Amino acid sequence: MVIMHGIGGLYNSSGQKRAYWEYAEMLAENGVAAILVDSHGARGYGVTNMLASSAVSVYSFAADAFAAADLLRTHPLIDPNQIGIMGFSKGGMTTLLATDQRFTNSLSATKSKFNLHIPIYPGCGNFPEKLQPSMSPVHMLLGEKDNYAGITGCFEIEEKLKASNTPVHVTIYKGAVHSWDESLRMTRTDDLSGEDCRWILKDGGGVWGGDNKPLNTGEEGQAYFKSCTKKAEIYIGRVEPANTEGRKAVLNIVKSTFQN
Repeated sequence: MVIMHGIGGLYNSSGQKRAYWEYAEMLAENGVAAILVDSHGARGYGVTNMLASSAVSVYSFAADAFAAADLLRTHPLIDPNQIGIMGFSKGGMTTLLATDQRFTNSLSATKSKFNLHIPIYPGCGNFPEKLQPSMSPVHMLLGEKDNYAGITGCFEIEEKLKASNTPVHVTIYKGAVHSWDESLRMTRTDDLSGEDCRWILKDGGGVWGGDNKPLNTGEEGQAYFKSCTKKAEIYIGRVEPANTEGRKAVLNIVKSTFQN
């Protein structure tokens, strides 16, 4: 499994490993190889550099994910037809984008798709206008009370996947907020919610906002972001039993998909 981190990177501000490492260890202990991709550190952004979240685009995340998968395919102990991707928050958005065959064709050196997608509390505002599906199964794990990334966009993506006959399953954890599997206790933060934001990848090229206007410049993008975000009381942090059940779900999904 290729594991993609969220906007904060693989470590917290104190330099401690975040939950992603625990997933990798859990998978490895159960016979599933895992590779953690560091899209921030590889570009020189340390854990205290808050610019990292915006300096590295989700499309760079996607390029990193496919490059990691291509690398895994060169390993003699890895089955090249049993490589999946899982990601958290921004990494979850990456995981969803990778369901479109055009990302596979343009970013994989071997033009090889992922065979499983597990987005965990993903950002669901960025998706193709018309999906060209890879047809690999998708399992979304969402928090019922996630008002940071939001979940309404995930239901819209679910419908697009279903319409394309892609196998898709959505699990919603009751009472769970964003980052429900992190080690930090649940904390309130006054931040901007992006639940209503949509970035639509047009078939003819370019990105349009949810207001059906093109976003051709940085200024247009910033103006749209200001218009679609809203100030909210946002809670993030660990929620049980979502943490326990979510980790079990990941392991069961991966094993049932790849170890039959």
